[in-house]
Amino acid sequence: ISSLLLLFIVVIGSLIAFTPLKRMIPGYGDVEGNMEFLALESQVAELEEIIDAQAIYLDGMKNMVRGEDLSPELKEEITPINLDTASADSVGRVPIPTATKTNIPIAKGIGGHYLASPVRGTISSGFLAENRKNHLGVDIVAPKNSAISAVKDGIVISSDWSLETGHSITIQHDHDLVSVYKHNEKLLKKTGERVSQGEAIAIIGNSGELSSGPHLHFELWYNANPVDPAEYIEF
Repeated sequence: ISSLLLLFIVVIGSLIAFTPLKRMIPGYGDVEGNMEFLALESQVAELEEIIDAQAIYLDGMKNMVRGEDLSPELKEEITPINLDTASADSVGRVPIPTATKTNIPIAKGIGGHYLASPVRGTISSGFLAENRKNHLGVDIVAPKNSAISAVKDGIVISSDWSLETGHSITIQHDHDLVSVYKHNEKLLKKTGERVSQGEAIAIIGNSGELSSGPHLHFELWYNANPVDPAEYIEF
């Protein structure tokens, strides 16, 4: 009887120690199981953030392609900019004409509202270069670790990585204007964040299969159409 009782205790103890039955006992903690649960919970939270970010990204990209207005959510985030130069600022200055080719409501020069340069450097490949008919932007060569800045206030609608363009970031501005920054070494802003003109958003790099050296590939889109950034920005 004693042997059978001892055997019974050993069997019950083994079942509790090495099977899921132990979780049915109040107060019996499975540290390994709890760690797995916490890891899964963290992954679920990250996936939810990614889904929310992708929703904002898709909404912005659809509007850019269709040439539609911003979504109500993005409109609440973007404050329209008054493009009229203050009278005190215009004294003694020659009026600066706005861009006429695509009717972008911005102007270059001192005293007016303008697009800031994303980085100071040299254009190595221009818009629709002869050897690259689908080159919808300009390539700008700048010193290593140069900060890439937002050309205008806006909302980040994409901040991710792809095999071809590497670390890229896209910003939707008011007046149906979108700016794109590709091949960065590091991204400093996430999808959904609001950025100000001149604020650092990335570090220049050489990421992606389409990049052959450290540079910034910069694109400017207006009403879902690509335009030559060199016509509106002094790099």
